[in-house]
Amino acid sequence: MIAIVLAASLSVAPLSVSLAAPTGACAAVVNEAAQKAVAKTPWIGQATPVGAPFATSPGVLRASVSLFGPQSAIFSVDVAIDGACHVLSTSVQLESNPWRDYR
Repeated sequence: MIAIVLAASLSVAPLSVSLAAPTGACAAVVNEAAQKAVAKTPWIGQATPVGAPFATSPGVLRASVSLFGPQSAIFSVDVAIDGACHVLSTSVQLESNPWRDYR
């Protein structure tokens, strides 16, 4: 019985370590990559990262980017990074569009 509990606790440890919060320098790299990814969309406005990125899965951090200007919206950007915090890819999702959501 003790061996089963020990094996279960050891299998969880690597997952929690890989989902740790990013360091300050890595957070800045992820926010910059997210800002550049939103700037490549057809939306018009000034993109600004909001808050600190957080881990959604091992090697993927999610950053929130606010777009302000003629078109205002909030985007979530998933940024895949390697162990040295080099950006591998980005994926942009529209979270909120005040013009569409206003009723």
